[in-house]
Amino acid sequence: MLDANAVHVVDRLQRFGHAAYLVGGCVRDLLLKREPKDYDVATSARPRQIRRVFRNCRIIGRRFKLAHVVFGEDIIETSTFRTIPSASSGAGLGDGDLLITSDNEFGTAEEDAQRRDFTVNALFYDPARREVIDYVGGLEDLGAGLIRTVGDPQIRFREDPVRILRAIKFASRLDFQFEAETFQAMRDCATDLEKGAPPRVLEEILRLLRSGKAESAFRLLDDCGSLAVILPEIDAFLRASRRAGDGEDEIIFASLRELDRRFAEGEDPSAGFCLAVLFSGPLRLALSRRSREWKSPMDLLSVFDDVLEGFSERTRLSRRDSGNARRFALLRQRLERSGRRRQRPLALVRQEGFDEGLDLLAIECATRRDPELRELYLEWHERRESARRESGYDRSEPANLERLIGLPSSIDRPEPVAREEAPRRAVPLTREAPAEKAALAPPRRTREPQQRAADPAEKQVESPSPAPALVPPPTAKPAAARRTPTARPAESASDAAAKPSPVQPNPGKLEELPFGYGVFEPPAPPPRAERPLRKRR
Repeated sequence: MLDANAVHVVDRLQRFGHAAYLVGGCVRDLLLKREPKDYDVATSARPRQIRRVFRNCRIIGRRFKLAHVVFGEDIIETSTFRTIPSASSGAGLGDGDLLITSDNEFGTAEEDAQRRDFTVNALFYDPARREVIDYVGGLEDLGAGLIRTVGDPQIRFREDPVRILRAIKFASRLDFQFEAETFQAMRDCATDLEKGAPPRVLEEILRLLRSGKAESAFRLLDDCGSLAVILPEIDAFLRASRRAGDGEDEIIFASLRELDRRFAEGEDPSAGFCLAVLFSGPLRLALSRRSREWKSPMDLLSVFDDVLEGFSERTRLSRRDSGNARRFALLRQRLERSGRRRQRPLALVRQEGFDEGLDLLAIECATRRDPELRELYLEWHERRESARRESGYDRSEPANLERLIGLPSSIDRPEPVAREEAPRRAVPLTREAPAEKAALAPPRRTREPQQRAADPAEKQVESPSPAPALVPPPTAKPAAARRTPTARPAESASDAAAKPSPVQPNPGKLEELPFGYGVFEPPAPPPRAERPLRKRR
């Protein structure tokens, strides 16, 4: 189950005299009989020393320098052993602020294990000796299914508040329980999440949504009080729903459960779709309050902007993800409005994001158990399938998607059959009329075989049928008659005797056409003109 590239990195570092082990989540997953998502290596070599060992290496990081050893698409993250942070590492131990801003102090393997966040993530594995090295009791917690911090949990969470989100991610993904002191520290330090880097907070939120365990993860966020800090809009909606007792809070968790089911079935919804599912409750509440102001889709977009604006600014959400979330939510509302107002329903099918908008409607049908929504979903689902059958496209294939974009009206009406030019019929070579008569004769649309009388004088110049037969003529023609390019009148025996015999052509240069059409002599190529010499600049 080990990755060959990761074992190669460890082996090469050890052969160069450095201590190196597999560390972190890969060791934890291997002990749990799970397939690791990635492999990390910890070593005593410094980043520049790692770069000298591996040519395919690049150094990244600002707070802590890391080395990425690249094998095509496979990246092995290699880090140097760290030590316990001190005042020089950016943690203000004197004034009570333990937030680490710089972490480039190196140490030993035991110090690195003491420095890590949770005991189940502080295990080392040596593939050469095939042994697990445990400095912090991680094997016991792994067997008991506990999430416990290494050392004092208050200090660990204040050093890096994003560890609260990581603890929730591990507990929900592995179905582990929190150690009592660790969970209490998570509640006490939840407000410190405001100090976390916005990109890291956003990354952990999206990981929770796309982990396949989003329902249990967000219930844990709600229990420890972190939801009010990182997602105040969702927390306010849940509190208002619980005070009103309308059950809307459970609908949000039911929607996340439907999202988890899609990941379990092998689908991979985008980040914008996951955010649209998460914010479906606040969006629905805002639309119900401002339903009288609906006049155009721009009014709906203004409502969505008001709901997502705060979250986008706090977490620095990318324009692509925020735009996708707005587009999917807008299409979900337009499905209902277009069906009721008898607008052009099939015009929405070719909109970008229509499938995601229909999936939002499907999740709402599964959570609300509303028969009207179910009928609406079935109606739009049938329209989509009929449009696909008529236009013959499938959005899952890129080639068909390009065809759909190139032909925007291919769904509303069937495509006209492109008129192709009729292929020109090849006119066979004939030997029955002079060239001047053939030039003056009008072109015929069809050429029917002519019935000629059997005349022995004209037997040699008999015209073949227009359509080439698959069988050669029954009577073999003399070679001289086949090489005659044009038809000639019958000559008398005296004229033929007086006329000198023609010179036989070179058989190497002549090419005989099939079925007695004569001989084609390719024209000689024109003399090649000498190109003037050009002066080089």
